[in-house]
Amino acid sequence: MAEIIKKEQPPIIVPQSDEKEKNLAVINTIDQEHQVLPSNLQRSFNYDSGFVSDVVDEFNLSWIGQALEQGTYDMSFMNKPVDRSYDPYAPDNIAGYENFAGMFTEVRNKEHHDFLKLKIQTNLDRRTRLDSSERGILPALVAGLGDPINYVPIPFVKGIGFAQRAVKGGAVATGLVGVTEPIRRNLDPTSTNQETMMYLGGSFLLGGLLTGFLGRSGAKIASETVAKKGGVKGIGEKYMKAHASTDGRKDFESTGFNYKVEDDVANVSVAYNKNKNGELVSYTGTKTNKLIVDYIKIRNIFQNNKHLFPKLKGVAPLPKKFFKNADDYMQFLMKKEILKKVYGGKKGLYARGKDEPLATYENRLNNAALSELRQQGTADLKTQANGFFRWVEGWTNYGSVINKKLLKSSYYAENMMRLSGDHGTKSRAAAEGYGAVSSALLESQTYWTPKLRETLQGVNADFVEFRTGTANSKKLLDMNLQKGGLRFGDAVRDMKAKVTGRNTRQPEDFTFDEYKVKIFEGVVDDRVYDSLHPTMKKSVDKVRKFFAEYEVELRKQGMFASQGSYQRKMKILEGQIAKFKEARATAKLNKAQRDELDELIKYSEAEFRYIKDELIPELNLEQPISPPFEMGRNYVMRMYRQDKLLENKDAFIKIVADHFLENPIVVKRGKEFMTDMSKEARMKRAEEVYNKIIDQDSVDPEGIFGFGRQKDGTIKAGVRPLISRTLNIPTWKIKDFVENDIEFIMRQYQIKTANAIEISKKFGDHHMSAELKEMHFKLIKEEMKTSKDKTKINAILNAFEDEKDKMLGSVNLEDPSSISKRSAAFLRDWASLAFMGKVVFSAVVDAARPIMVNGIHRTFKDGLGQWAGNMAAFGKAAENVKYMGVAAEVTLGSARKRIIEDVGLVGRGKSFIGRGFDKIADIANNAQAPFYFINGLTPWTQMMKEFQGVVSAHRFIEDSIKWSKGSLDDFGKQRLISYGIDEKTANLIAKMPYENMDGLFTANVRKWGTITGGQQAARKFRQALYADVNRTIITPQVTDQFNMMHGVLRINNENTAKFLDNPFFKFLGYQKTARGGKFSNSYMGLPFQFFSWAVAANRKLVISGLSGREQDAISGVFAMICMGMFGDYLKNPRYWSQKPWEEKIIRGVELSGVAGLFTDMNFITETISGGMFDHAVGLRPALGLDLRFGNPDMADAIGEFTGAGPSIIADLIYAFGTDADFDDKAATIRRIIPLNTLWIWDRTFKDLYNFGVDELVRWQLV
Repeated sequence: MAEIIKKEQPPIIVPQSDEKEKNLAVINTIDQEHQVLPSNLQRSFNYDSGFVSDVVDEFNLSWIGQALEQGTYDMSFMNKPVDRSYDPYAPDNIAGYENFAGMFTEVRNKEHHDFLKLKIQTNLDRRTRLDSSERGILPALVAGLGDPINYVPIPFVKGIGFAQRAVKGGAVATGLVGVTEPIRRNLDPTSTNQETMMYLGGSFLLGGLLTGFLGRSGAKIASETVAKKGGVKGIGEKYMKAHASTDGRKDFESTGFNYKVEDDVANVSVAYNKNKNGELVSYTGTKTNKLIVDYIKIRNIFQNNKHLFPKLKGVAPLPKKFFKNADDYMQFLMKKEILKKVYGGKKGLYARGKDEPLATYENRLNNAALSELRQQGTADLKTQANGFFRWVEGWTNYGSVINKKLLKSSYYAENMMRLSGDHGTKSRAAAEGYGAVSSALLESQTYWTPKLRETLQGVNADFVEFRTGTANSKKLLDMNLQKGGLRFGDAVRDMKAKVTGRNTRQPEDFTFDEYKVKIFEGVVDDRVYDSLHPTMKKSVDKVRKFFAEYEVELRKQGMFASQGSYQRKMKILEGQIAKFKEARATAKLNKAQRDELDELIKYSEAEFRYIKDELIPELNLEQPISPPFEMGRNYVMRMYRQDKLLENKDAFIKIVADHFLENPIVVKRGKEFMTDMSKEARMKRAEEVYNKIIDQDSVDPEGIFGFGRQKDGTIKAGVRPLISRTLNIPTWKIKDFVENDIEFIMRQYQIKTANAIEISKKFGDHHMSAELKEMHFKLIKEEMKTSKDKTKINAILNAFEDEKDKMLGSVNLEDPSSISKRSAAFLRDWASLAFMGKVVFSAVVDAARPIMVNGIHRTFKDGLGQWAGNMAAFGKAAENVKYMGVAAEVTLGSARKRIIEDVGLVGRGKSFIGRGFDKIADIANNAQAPFYFINGLTPWTQMMKEFQGVVSAHRFIEDSIKWSKGSLDDFGKQRLISYGIDEKTANLIAKMPYENMDGLFTANVRKWGTITGGQQAARKFRQALYADVNRTIITPQVTDQFNMMHGVLRINNENTAKFLDNPFFKFLGYQKTARGGKFSNSYMGLPFQFFSWAVAANRKLVISGLSGREQDAISGVFAMICMGMFGDYLKNPRYWSQKPWEEKIIRGVELSGVAGLFTDMNFITETISGGMFDHAVGLRPALGLDLRFGNPDMADAIGEFTGAGPSIIADLIYAFGTDADFDDKAATIRRIIPLNTLWIWDRTFKDLYNFGVDELVRWQLV
C-alpha cells in the first residue's frame, strides 16, 4: 500500500522503454524528411486513360469518394484476434511503405496490415494516373459537381448580383470543404497539404461559379439536388455521421476519459477559443481563472496523429491506445496544463526541479496527467467495507450507486460523489491514492452557509448597536449575549405591561422581531430605506449584499427564465436528440437497446416541444410574468403567506388589478402592446394570478423546485426548469401578504438556492436534466442486454433524481396543502416537543467521539490542552473554522436535524377548520428552534463542533505539511485521501499561508484566494474540515438518508409501476414518473422520525470505522460506551442506580452509536414481539433481562410501526378505548404534553402533575 501511495508504480510513459514506441520517433522523422511518394513506388512512364477516368479518380480521392469507398473494402480482419507476434515494422512487411509507417502503429494482424497497404496502393495508383494526365484541374472541377457541399450555398444567395453571389457562394463552399477536409485526410493516408490548398481553392472557384450562375434562375435545380440528398438537414446528418467516424467524436461505441476541470480548479471557466499565444491549452491564472482551449487546432492535430510525435527531443511518444477520440486528447492537454500551472509553480508537486531537464519534466507531467485520467475512469469507488455493510449503505440513494455491482464504469459512482458525496465513508480507491472529487453538497455547505452566517451575525450586531449604541457585541458559542439580554428584557417588559396595564416602552425600543421587519421593508422599498436610522441602513446593505452574491452566480449559471436561457436549453436538447438518433440509426443494437433508446428520444423530444411551445411563448404572451426574471437591489425571496391571502383575497386582487392599471404595457413577441384596461379584464387577470399563487407559488415562490400541477392534480418537480415569478410587481405593494421576517427569509433562501446553484455548476442545470439523459444513454450502451435490465437502469437514474430532489427539498411530491402532509408535519413537531426534552444527555457521547477520530494524544494535547492553556489562540482558530461553514448550529438553528428529519414543504389549508388547524401547527413548528436551544442540544453541538473543528484544521494543515516534506506515514496519507486531499492538493495546502500559534496550526482561508491554486486549496481544505467535523460530531446529511425517511418509496420496475397507476394507489400517494413510479406519503416517513442520528452513525461511525479510518478505534469505542452509560444516568439518576449492570452496559452501547442501526433494530424487535405475541425476542430476553420499558402492550408495538408521532394518537386510543386503569390514562396524558420531559423541570413537572392527579382523585373530580 505504501508503494502505491508514494506513486512508485511503473510510469505509463517511459522514454526508450518499448521498441514500438521507438519506432514512432523514427516514423515522425520519416514523415518530416521524405516526400509523400516513395522512390520505389514512383512510375517512370506516362499513360492516359481518358477524361472520364480522370474524373472518376478525382471523385474517388475526394472526401465523399473516400467515405463511400470505405464500405467496399474487406474488413474481415476486425473479426480476427490481435496477433501480438506480428511485427508490421519488420523489413519484409514494411518494404516499400516506409513513408507511411505512421499508419501502422495500431495494426491488429497481417490481414489488417494488408488492408492498409492496399488502401495506400490504390490511392497512389490514382495519383500516378492523374499526374501523368495533362488535363489540369478540369477533371477535378467536374468531379466536384458530384459533391453536395458545393450546392449548399445556392438557396441562400438569391436576389443579389452575379459577382456578389459568386463571392459569397465560393466563401461558403470553401468553409464547408474546410470542415470536410479532416475526413478526407483521415481516410486517405496519401493526402498532402498541397492537395488541401488545391481543394479549398477549387471549392471556391466551383462553388462560386455554380452559385453565381444558378443562384437566381437555378435555385430550383439546386433545391432539387439538395432535396435528393435529404435536404440541408439530411446533408448535415450525413456529414455528421461521416465526421463521427473520423473525427473521433464521442459516439455510441466510444468510451474515454471523463475529466471535469472544475474538480481540479475551483470556480474555473473554460473557453473554447483560439489562444493568442498559439498554445493548444492555456490557463490564465488566478485573477481571471480561465482555461482557454483551442479545440479546432487540437482536433486537427489528433486527426493527423501528430499528437503522438513530441517535438522536444527526449520526450517519449504518447501511447495511442489511451486516446480513443479527440476529446480524450483535449482532456489530457487540459489536465496537463492544470497540473503544470496550478499544482506546479513554486514548490508545487509538479513544479520543474532546479536541475531537471525539460524533457524529463515533460515526461513527468505527461505521466502524471495520463495516470490521473486513467485512474479516474477505472478507480474502484465502492465503500471499503464487507459486502454486508455495503448492502446496508445501499439502502441510501448514494450507497445504491456507489456500491452497485457489475457496472462497467465508475462514471456513475463518480457522478454520485460529485452530487452528494460527504466523505462520510472511505472508498477502496483511497488505497490507490485516488482522492474523492468535490461535491455540490459540500460546496453548498462550506461556501454559501458561511455567507448566511456572516450576514445574520452582522444583523444581530447592528441590532445591539441600534439599541445600546455599542458596536462590539460579546459572543459565546456564536451566541450574541447582549442581543439575548435585550430580547429577554423586552419579553419581561411586555409581560409586565400586560399584567399591570402600564406600557413603559419607548418608541425607539424596537424588539428584534420588529427590527427584522423594518429591515425587510428597507430592502424592498427605497423610500423606507431613505428614512431609516443609519444603523438599520447598515443591516439593509448587508442583506442586499447577501442576495446580490446569489444573483451573480445565478446569472452566471443561466438559471433565470429568459428567452436566451430557454434557447440554450433547447440547443443542448437538440444536440442530445441528434446524437441519440444517430446511434439509433447506425449503432449495432439489440432489441432492448433499440426500445429503450426510442423511449429516451421520445421523452427528449417531448421536453423540447414543451419548452418551445409552452414555456418560451409564456414569456412573450399577455401574461403578468416577468420576462426575463430579475432580482435587483429590492429583491428578497417572496414567500407568500397563504393564510393572509385566504383571509384577504379581495384586497390582494384589488392591489394586483390596480398594478395592472398602472402598468398597461406588456411584451408580446418582443414588442410592446397595450392590454385591455377595463376593470373586468384586470380583475379577471388578477384573480388568475391569485389562484396560481395559492395553488403553486406559496410553496415554490421563485420556481426553484420547478413545481407544476399535472392534469390529474398531482405535483411534479422540474416541470419549469428555470427560476421565474408568476407576478411581476414590486414586493412593497404586497408586503402584507408575504413573509417579512428577513432572517427567516434568508435562511430559507439559502437552503433552497445554494444547493440548486452548486448542482447546476456540476451538471449544467439544477434539475440535472441533461446529465440524466447522458447517463441514460451511456447505461443503454453499457448495461442494456435484455429488457429486464430496464429495472436496473431505472434504479440508477432514479437514485440520482431522488438524491438531487432531497438536496432541493422536493423529493416528496405529496401535495403540500393536503391534510396528510400537514398533519404528519404536526405530529412530528408534537412528538419532538413531547419526547426530546432530555436529548442533550443522549448527545454526551459526542465528547468521546474525538478520542476515536483523533486519538487520545491529539484530543487532549491539541484540543483540550490548547483550549485550557491558550484560549486566545483557540478562539482565533475557532473563528477561522466557523468561517468555513463548520459549527453554524446556533446561527442557523439547525441542531435538531441531528435527531429529526423534516417532512419538506408544508402548505396551508383553505377551509376555516384547516386554517385553524394550521395556527396550532404553526405554534408547534415555530417552537422547534427555541426548544432545541433550551434543551441544550444546539449550544452543545456548537461547542463540540468548534472544538473538533480546531483539532481537525490543525491536523489537516500539519499532515499536509508532512506529506509535502515526505514525512507523513501511510495512515496519515490514507486519511487525507479519504477526505479528497491527494498528494498534489496536500502540497498546495502546505504552500498556503497559515499560522502556528504555539503548536496549534490554523489558517484564514480568506487570504488564500489571490494565490495560484489558493481557491482550490481553500475549497478542498474547507470541505475536508466540514466532512471531518460532521463525521466526528455525527450530523446527518442527505447522503445518509434513505427515501422512506422522507415518506417516499420508489418503484423501479415498469410493470409494477404501470399496475399501481390507478385511482386507489394514487389516493395512497402513488404517482407514475418518467422512470417507474413512486409513493409520496408523509406518514410513511413517521416511523423513522428519530432515526436520523442512528442512520448517519451507520455510515459515519460503524462503516467508516471498520475501514480502518479512525486513529484510535479501541479507545474510542470504550470511551463512547462509557459516555453512553453516563448519558443514561443523567436522564434518570434514581432509576439508573437500580438497573443491573448488564442493562447499563446494553443501554450504554445503544446510546453510543458504535453499533449503528443494529441496536435500534434490536429494541424494535423486542418491543414488537413482546407487545404483539407476549414473548419478547432480542438481546435482553436472551440475557434474562427485563425489557427497557417493562412489558410492552399492543399500543407500544403499533407505535414501532407508526413512529413517535402517530403513537401519540395510538396511546390515547389505547388508554381511553380499552379498560386501562386511571393511572395508565393519567400517565399517557402526561407523556404527550409538550415540554414535559425538558431536563430543566422534568422531575418537578412529573411530581406536580402526579400531585394534581392525586388531588383530583381525592376530591373525586375524576
